[in-house]
Amino acid sequence: MNTTTVRRTATALAALSLSALALTACGSDSSDSAAPKPSDKASSSAAPKAKESASGGSSSGDTSSAGSSSGGSTGGAEPASSSGSSGGSKSGGSSGGQTEGDVHPCRTSQLAFKVTQVSRPINHALITATNTSGTACRVPLKAPVVTFGAIDGQAQPMGPGTSSETALETGKSAYAGVRLSRADSSGGQSVTGINIALSAGDKAVTAKLAGQTTINDPQVTVFFASAADALAY
Repeated sequence: MNTTTVRRTATALAALSLSALALTACGSDSSDSAAPKPSDKASSSAAPKAKESASGGSSSGDTSSAGSSSGGSTGGAEPASSSGSSGGSKSGGSSGGQTEGDVHPCRTSQLAFKVTQVSRPINHALITATNTSGTACRVPLKAPVVTFGAIDGQAQPMGPGTSSETALETGKSAYAGVRLSRADSSGGQSVTGINIALSAGDKAVTAKLAGQTTINDPQVTVFFASAADALAY
């Protein structure tokens, strides 16, 4: 082997050695860059925890908010329902009709009067007073004022009276009995009609009798709800 060949071989070996060293150094740098640094690992592990914590807070907040909304809705609805129910109950008692306190006393002009002479009791007549006013009213506790044409004075009260006023709806009637004359007396004056008013201050209404009728010591009851009660005296 000559000197030139030896030199070339040595040069080639040296080049190969340098290449190997360079490759080793590159591999070491790449490995170092790929390995996570302690600070990077801590940051990476902390991130998921922070994310989980944030996620948990949002869920809790949503639940609290939903609970508050539900409670507010329920709390708001109950008073409204109670108020509505109370209002409906009070208006219904109102039931739409008039209460006893709302029914005013009847006036003579609100009633239509009819007088019917009856066979029993003898010498009696029945006054029927019908409400034609279109609104309910109460007939008075006192007996009506009954007079007879030109005859002085008025019929005197008869019977025990009543402790409660008779309420008349439209179209309903109340009844009073009139004793025209005493059965055991003679004389008297004849009339063809009687005058009726609910009180002395009202304008009287004249109701016709069947014909000439003798009046002697007349008496009248208060108004009753039935004709039978009115003719019981």
